[in-house]
Amino acid sequence: MTQLPTAVIVSAYGSAPSPALSDENIYSYLKHITQFYRSVDPEPELFEHLKNRFEKSGPSPMYPMTEAVARKLQVELDKRDSGMYDVRFAMKHSPPLLEDVARDLAARGFEKAISLPLAPFRSRMSTEGYHRLARSEAGDHASIEWRRIDGWHMDETFLEMWEGLIRAALPGGDGLVTIFTNHSLPVHIRKWDDPYESDFKATASALADRCGLGDWDCAFQSAGGGGGGGGATEWLGPDLPGILRQWKDKGHGTFLFVPIGFLNAHLEVSYDIDIDLQATAKNMAVTVTRTDMPDDNALFIQTLADRVTGAA
Repeated sequence: MTQLPTAVIVSAYGSAPSPALSDENIYSYLKHITQFYRSVDPEPELFEHLKNRFEKSGPSPMYPMTEAVARKLQVELDKRDSGMYDVRFAMKHSPPLLEDVARDLAARGFEKAISLPLAPFRSRMSTEGYHRLARSEAGDHASIEWRRIDGWHMDETFLEMWEGLIRAALPGGDGLVTIFTNHSLPVHIRKWDDPYESDFKATASALADRCGLGDWDCAFQSAGGGGGGGGATEWLGPDLPGILRQWKDKGHGTFLFVPIGFLNAHLEVSYDIDIDLQATAKNMAVTVTRTDMPDDNALFIQTLADRVTGAA
């Protein structure tokens, strides 16, 4: 029997399928999230909030960009070792669901698989969840040897990619503050000695050094986003309005935001930064711009390919 290649599941958070946004698929996406985290259906107010964000920002690029990353990763891996890898893409909260893709691999008899969440920073609350879903869902059907990839936030090609994006976006003039951002998580991750916060700040510091930045800082954004629920939970900060106030009070009025915790302009970028933060900046009489996103950048694909071949 011919041995099957090593499967690679490239996974992302998910989104309401686009471009045909509808109440039905926005609600279905949100319901999967609230059921997953709180075992409840979404409240009407939460649905309207998410719907409003989609209506203002437009369809998310998460689907086309995740598919493009998987397709280009397959091409790059085939160049290195043709026929050795079978790359699939999956979503945590929308079709094709991660558990369904994992079950399919098991049913097809794959013996080796690599879990690759598209999130550069490790965390028990984010990347660990993707790995756990893949292993538990496939485990009931067959014995697959799983390997996992995470924590590529300091890989040379990843840093080189972001350095290029930052340099291309740097405005002229004095007084610029560069703000690196990442998705906020509940503060209680610190009790677990979770690497998420320190890894994020290490990458920001490395990029600031590479780009020769003067004033720079780190901030967290989108707390409770995606329907996970904010409630009384304390979240990592400072948040985006807070970081603007801090630096404006020091006399600064020009800001470049670098969302290094994200890979394409989904809602956390297209709404939280491009719409909501811009409105805040206008009210504060400061200027905010941001870098382009990695999307399917060739250096990003190289980063992932290096990690896959190193894990196989």
